[in-house]
Amino acid sequence: MNKQIIQIGTLALLLFAGGCSNENDLVPEPTVSGEITIQTRADEVGEYRLLAFNANGGACALNQVIKADGTATTLSLANGKYNFVTLTGAGQFNLPEAGKTDALTFSGTIALKPDQSLIPFNISKAAAITIPADPVYAVELLPATCKVTLVVKNKDMFQGKCTFSLKNMNNGFRPDGNAPATASHTLVEGENVCFPTTGNATLSCKIGLAAEQTLNLGQAFETGKSYTVTLTYKEGFVLNGITINGWDDTGNEHDGDAVLP
Repeated sequence: MNKQIIQIGTLALLLFAGGCSNENDLVPEPTVSGEITIQTRADEVGEYRLLAFNANGGACALNQVIKADGTATTLSLANGKYNFVTLTGAGQFNLPEAGKTDALTFSGTIALKPDQSLIPFNISKAAAITIPADPVYAVELLPATCKVTLVVKNKDMFQGKCTFSLKNMNNGFRPDGNAPATASHTLVEGENVCFPTTGNATLSCKIGLAAEQTLNLGQAFETGKSYTVTLTYKEGFVLNGITINGWDDTGNEHDGDAVLP
């Protein structure tokens, strides 16, 4: 199989802080110190969540919904240095409601709400912004999850309930882009949406009350990719192979990038 280049789709989002004197500009120049006008391009995602963290100390200074409908939003933010992070799918996370910043920090982990299944979302890398010096906040949103399809062969050879878990999946995300702590995440046969792993993905397999079997899958699971993990039961699970595909933010897969034996 010829190796294909993975092309991960991105969402383009322009958030304009301030403006120019050209009368054709979409965003007027703020007239009040600390007042910022933000405008997005209309998009199908519905809305974005903009988080701004103080560069000194990392406390969250702004937690704002930005509608993806092309309308301008004017926000109040004191002059200073910030780290801006933008994401989609914010409703699934344990975040304060928009307008509140309680306990949010730049280096803190943002996890899923209890009993919430992870759905694909996109996030930007943190951008250093100085208000009012920086006139434009340009964002590239990239996939923040991966897709893992689990295939189990020869299932009729074992008796009892079988469970599978990804042992070292990240338990959320950090706005600063660093990896959070890991946790065990139950996988079902078929398609699973997952956070990336820290280090090589480790899969546990357990039948009934029998001892747990652990398989090192030989590579880390990364965002923006789709993995098909094939196991075969032969009095114990054997890793049959991993197929890797690109996976863009629309959920479409690209041609296979690699197959690991």
